[in-house]
Amino acid sequence: AEGLHQLSPQQTRMPKGKNHTSKRTTLHQKYKIQKKVKEHRRKIRKEEKSKAKKGVKLSTKIRKDPGIPNLWPFKEQLLREVEDYKETKQQDKIQEKLELKRQRERARKAGMT
Repeated sequence: AEGLHQLSPQQTRMPKGKNHTSKRTTLHQKYKIQKKVKEHRRKIRKEEKSKAKKGVKLSTKIRKDPGIPNLWPFKEQLLREVEDYKETKQQDKIQEKLELKRQRERARKAGMT
């Protein structure tokens, strides 16, 4: 044990990290933040209520489609069906817009004569 020397307790400790500021806040700050959060949430709820009265569709969180696993049987067929469904839905939407446009034109012409 000639080559080994004893380490002092200070040398065995982990090195100190950077000094960081405390995350403690004053109670005044804490309650002020809580008040702001409460006001903000209240404002959002109020806006949602007013939108609901006007008939505007409320925005909900849109969940991302996870897709279809590669090992799914008949995956290609299912993908084609989904694509066809989307296309038909889009065509229906276009038809509805055209129909509304025609109705407006008829109403405008009826109002003029």
